[in-house]
Amino acid sequence: MLPHPGIYRTQRPVSASTLPAHGQFILYSEGQNGTEAVVGNAKANRLEKLRQAVEEQIPQFLEKSFFEFPSDLVDNNTVLYVERRNGSVHKIRSQTYLSLSITAVRLYYYSRSSYRRVELLSILSDVDKGQLDVSFRIVLLPSPSLRDSRLPRELLARKLEQRAKWHEFRATFYVSDSGEINKIRITRSYLVEVVYLLQLNVLVAF
Repeated sequence: MLPHPGIYRTQRPVSASTLPAHGQFILYSEGQNGTEAVVGNAKANRLEKLRQAVEEQIPQFLEKSFFEFPSDLVDNNTVLYVERRNGSVHKIRSQTYLSLSITAVRLYYYSRSSYRRVELLSILSDVDKGQLDVSFRIVLLPSPSLRDSRLPRELLARKLEQRAKWHEFRATFYVSDSGEINKIRITRSYLVEVVYLLQLNVLVAF
């Protein structure tokens, strides 16, 4: 059986004020002027909104329509970096290519399994660095055989879970002082190959 995923957050020292929920902090000293406080608030507020969007949208990522764009997770100038197994990095700059890549990933996993889901494993927020680290995995359940399909529902679900495969990823969101998502970095070499190859197929289709 797969272990039940959990969500973990870090709490950091605070000198003046904290956000009231979810362990997220606005970090600024009493000696900061109004402009610096506004900048700190913009970054902290965006990280909190981003965390909420991640919790709501990542588990539903593969259930959305192929062309639905997760606008709460990216900005107009967000650059996506995906690391390959050999250490090289695939970079996607424009929203057009990013949208095509998202469609390609959904199509790929749709073709791999009729029973699939995304599980959040952890969310770590660091306001000082302006980073939100998200660990998640894509779980692929096999199609039941004709014999297995006759099993009671609970027994069938347990048997499929035991044969499940999953791909684990880590996504790091980088938020600027002004509250913009500058870049997203995804680590798991297998994904970039999926994105690159299927992106070509989608482009040909269009």
